[in-house]
Amino acid sequence: MRTMLTALAAAAVVSIPAAASAQGYVGAAVGAARINVDCSDLDSCDKTSTGWKAFGGWRVHPNLAVEAVYMDFGKVKASDFDEELDATIRGSAKGRSLGLGVAASADVGGGLSAVARLGFARNRLELSASALGVSESDTTSATRPYFGLGLGYKVTPNVSIDVGFDTTRFRYTDVNDAGEDVRRSATARLLAVGLGMSF
Repeated sequence: MRTMLTALAAAAVVSIPAAASAQGYVGAAVGAARINVDCSDLDSCDKTSTGWKAFGGWRVHPNLAVEAVYMDFGKVKASDFDEELDATIRGSAKGRSLGLGVAASADVGGGLSAVARLGFARNRLELSASALGVSESDTTSATRPYFGLGLGYKVTPNVSIDVGFDTTRFRYTDVNDAGEDVRRSATARLLAVGLGMSF
């Protein structure tokens, strides 16, 4: 992790001489999200939902920007019938990330541009379960890398339509068949369409 952080910092520092062409931008997108938590042993489990993201950055070079991003990976919904309780247990998992990294972009012609994003995010996964009017929840936070790819099409010099794919991993605590706590991780993905605006 330290090596990657050093590389990100070095990329930003090297690009400082080009600050004369610096330009800020913001954007937001919404689309399909999925969090791959382990729920194969449950009666039902829907890992897909609607997610969204918002981001903003500052170009320190025509092809390199420092960028902050907030990503909401939606909610996993699950249920399972417990014979001992004689009731259905309903559960959910909500994933959110707040990240900081770099975005490298390049024009590919015809008003299209491509971008690759890399950085670190503070990921928060909230697990909750309820049955018979009683509910419990647990939240796990961890700092993990994130990665993204995207395409943009300029509809005006300062406005673009963007399509992006972003992914990261969440950590959480599960309970195995023996009743023991087990640390697990879940890959989260977001495929979204939105608008970007530079200024």
